[in-house]
Amino acid sequence: MDERDNANLLKTLENEVVPMFYDRDKDGLPVRWIRRMKNSIATLAWRFSAHRMVADYVKYAYLPAAGGQSAKMP
Repeated sequence: MDERDNANLLKTLENEVVPMFYDRDKDGLPVRWIRRMKNSIATLAWRFSAHRMVADYVKYAYLPAAGGQSAKMP
């Protein structure tokens, strides 16, 4: 991450993410935050499955530790 990435990340956190989390309705719920999280789960959940996690462990940890060169895994 370079300086520009760092500045953009901090700006986004300060101006969008944190205010969205702390903006609560009368019941104390961060409605916009919840909506964003549900959208994130709906669009990205497939990337964070147990299957993918195991495949990553094999590809990036187990095979290199065992001296393997590569794996034909998605």
